[in-house]
Amino acid sequence: MHDVGDPGSWISWDEASRLTGFRTPTIEHAVRVGRIARRRARGVLPSLDRESVLAWADWQREAVAQRAARRRERAEGTAARRPRHEAQRREDRLLAPPAEGSWLTLPAAAQRFGVSTVTVRRWMEAGRLEGVRRSERWIREESVQRLMDELLEDAATWVSLADAADIIGCSIATVPGFVTEGLVVQRPGPRQQASINRGSAERAGRVLAERREAKRAERRLRDEQRTSNGPPDDGTVWLSVKTTALLLGLSESGVTLKVRAGTLPATQRGRRWWVRRDDAERAAAAKAFAAAQRDHRDAPPL
Repeated sequence: MHDVGDPGSWISWDEASRLTGFRTPTIEHAVRVGRIARRRARGVLPSLDRESVLAWADWQREAVAQRAARRRERAEGTAARRPRHEAQRREDRLLAPPAEGSWLTLPAAAQRFGVSTVTVRRWMEAGRLEGVRRSERWIREESVQRLMDELLEDAATWVSLADAADIIGCSIATVPGFVTEGLVVQRPGPRQQASINRGSAERAGRVLAERREAKRAERRLRDEQRTSNGPPDDGTVWLSVKTTALLLGLSESGVTLKVRAGTLPATQRGRRWWVRRDDAERAAAAKAFAAAQRDHRDAPPL
């Protein structure tokens, strides 16, 4: 760095602009990126290093000259190619579709398929359609018909995940399980195309129907084998534990204890106990008789 007191070592921004011929914003950018040395501001004193300004100006002029040379080269190359391109474009405008065979324009082919021109162009670039490019794209009609037949055959063989779920008769989330199980065939490839084999989906639908029917039959069998909780249907009047408890003046647990002890005849149906009314009445009469005998013994003599 030069001495701060040397007035020739430092110049102002305006002096740097007049000295180099570059605008002040350009000089400011060079200061920010560190190509021009700057001291901390000291009042109105100049703050840009004169030597670094001159060195940067030489470098900047060289860079500007190089950019101008590159622009001239690109312009000359473009000018040299333009006549050839213009001639080719004029020739293309004069050319109709190839003479051999039948050809369709891109919009006409898209209308045949019922898709957008972007889709037809993608098929053409992928080699699924045969075509040429002149002033516009021309597609051979035979390749259009061949691809339409392929798409129809594909649609008859493969269905989407949602269509497969409808065929099987299940939800969409269930279909991957059938694929893992091997009942449904899924072809590899992008998932935006139909990928479930229709025949395998139909077979999976039949298997699912058989499984559901087997479960229903099993449920019906369990229902038939399940013991009813109701009283026996033998023409006898049966009382529940609750009714028997009211008749005997006991709690329900007391009645259950008598039943389990065998002192009160009862029949179990499912999880419930049923007592014949005759047995309950005899038990009530016996209880009343025992109570009367006890009262008679305990009574004082006359």
